[in-house]
Amino acid sequence: MKKFLHLLCIFSLLFTACAKDELANPLDGQLKKSIERIAPTGKLDHFILPASNDYANIPQDPKNPLTDIKIELGKMLFFETGIALAPIYDFCAETYSCGTCHVPTAGMMPGREQGIADGGVGFGVNGERRTQLTSYQESEMDVQGARPLSLINVAFVKNTSWSGAFGGNDNNIGTESVWGIDPSTEINHEGFLGLESQNIEGLKVHRMLVDKDITDELGYTSYFDQAFPEFSEDERYSLTTASFAISAYLRSMTSTEAPFQSWLKGDYEAMSEDEKKGAM
Repeated sequence: MKKFLHLLCIFSLLFTACAKDELANPLDGQLKKSIERIAPTGKLDHFILPASNDYANIPQDPKNPLTDIKIELGKMLFFETGIALAPIYDFCAETYSCGTCHVPTAGMMPGREQGIADGGVGFGVNGERRTQLTSYQESEMDVQGARPLSLINVAFVKNTSWSGAFGGNDNNIGTESVWGIDPSTEINHEGFLGLESQNIEGLKVHRMLVDKDITDELGYTSYFDQAFPEFSEDERYSLTTASFAISAYLRSMTSTEAPFQSWLKGDYEAMSEDEKKGAM
């Protein structure tokens, strides 16, 4: 009897193993080979992203290290209309924010072809119904000149412009001769990475203001104090530190919960057949 049960167990294990082999989705094997072929390391885990709180492994500017309080402040400022204080016309003050043109439910992109900040009215569900205010001339509007990148995983984008602007490192090394010819390249001399550089210029372009009076009024002063103790008080409440906080928030925005990331970690049911085919 014991011998029979022993043989039955062995047979069951062999049958289960064979059944699993037969049921294995060939798409998983094909996708693995495709990914391993293009991975610099030849391994799937090359494309596994760090968690949003894994600060040690998220690319960041050495001059703007990630911290919990800085990310928290950046998230609040990203959606804060109270710093929209430099519109063309005073009646549009405090009517827009970074989140007006980078909508979470639209993949952190505008819900229309171009985002409209100052000079826009309305919104809709994902920003698709935001339109030009009749009191603004087209030339007066703050409209994105091109549809922007999604801000998800932007920590891994070296430079977001190919003109030599926004950061004196990475892809802009070797473009020093043009720095300062275009005003947008002047920031490169500060030595910040692309995202921080772009956000410093972006807050100016998008007509935002930050100073001590404003942080006091909006209740952010203690957050700036905790996030930027290394800055002297006369430099701590500014567009530069605000941009650092916003940049930190954006760098923490990684798509670690995406089905593809789960698939890379071994959950082969996380992606549909169509998604697997599309990834190859």
